[in-house]
Parts: sequence; C-alpha cells; structure tokens
Amino acid sequence: MGILPWVIGGILVLGAGAWMGLPYLTGGNPEQQETRTIETWLAANAKMLPIEKTDNTQFASLLKKDDGQALLVMNQPAKEGSVYQVWSVLGDNIEPLGTIKLRTLQVNTIGLEALLVSLEPEGGSESPTRILGDVQLK
Repeated sequence: MGILPWVIGGILVLGAGAWMGLPYLTGGNPEQQETRTIETWLAANAKMLPIEKTDNTQFASLLKKDDGQALLVMNQPAKEGSVYQVWSVLGDNIEPLGTIKLRTLQVNTIGLEALLVSLEPEGGSESPTRILGDVQLK
C-alpha cells in the first residue's frame, strides 16, 4: 500500500475539520456574534441606560458611548413574524432608524432627544404602531 491513500485520507480529515470549524472561523452564528458585540461594548465602559415599558418593566438597554454611538440591546429576540423597530425622536419629528429581529442595533444618537422602540410586523412600518417604550438621551 502506497502513501497516496494516506495523503488522501489526511486531506479528507483536514477538509472535514475545516468545514466543521467554519462557523467558528467565520464568527459563529448570529446570536454568538451579537453576544460578542455586547461584551465588546460593555468592556469599552459604555454607559447603560434602561429602556422600560409604561409599567416600569425593563425590556431593553441602551449602551451609549461618549461619541454618541449607541447599541440598543433587547432582552429577547422578537417573536416570529415581528421585529423591533427603533425610531429617532427630535422635537415632533420621529424617523425610523432600523429594525431588530434578534437583539441588537447600533445607532448614532448625536443630536437626538430620545430613542423610541416599537414592535412592528416583519419588515417594519412607516410610523410606530405598537410603542413599547423610549429612552431619553438629553
């Protein structure tokens, strides 16, 4: 028996190992990536602001850096068929900033008075329909 079967076997083992390790090499699944992002923000000493419903139950947190960058962190992912939608508030002007299916969204808070969070149908809405709460920035 020659060396060729051993070489082919080694290549197959290495290839299978690399394929199985691919999620690790590419950053893992989205939930693991979000967890690493949250840990990075906490390690950077971002100020944590609670976001509460009208009954004072906290449903999210805002990690805010001095440069105005912020990471909105929901306590749990949105239910199937829904997304959290984040809105900027400046005076009477409310503008959509993005949607969250899992748990996080990075936003720039410079010049904003508040952030508003609503629960919307998948894909988001043109205006908030089911407001969950807000966080004052000034």
